[in-house]
Amino acid sequence: MPRIFFYAIVSIVNNSRRSCFKILVFKPMNALIDYLKNAREELAKVAWPTRQTTINHTFMVIGVSLAVAVFLGAIDFVLTKILELVI
Repeated sequence: MPRIFFYAIVSIVNNSRRSCFKILVFKPMNALIDYLKNAREELAKVAWPTRQTTINHTFMVIGVSLAVAVFLGAIDFVLTKILELVI
C-alpha cells in the first residue's frame, strides 16, 4: 500500500522555552484537493439562470434547429430536382 503522507524536517526553531521541529507535510493529493475547492468556490459565484429562462432557451434552440433543418431540407430537395432534370 503506498504512503499517503511524506514528512520532511524543514528547520529547527529554537525558542527560549523549548526547541521544536517544523515539519512540512506533503500530501500528493493537495493539488487535486485545492483545484476542487477552487472550482467549488467559482461555481458558487456563477449567476445561474432561472428554471423558466432555461426552458425558454431550450425551446428557442429546438425551434432554430428545426428551422435550419427545414431550410436545408428544402435546398436539398430543390437541388435534387434540378439535378434530375439535367441528368
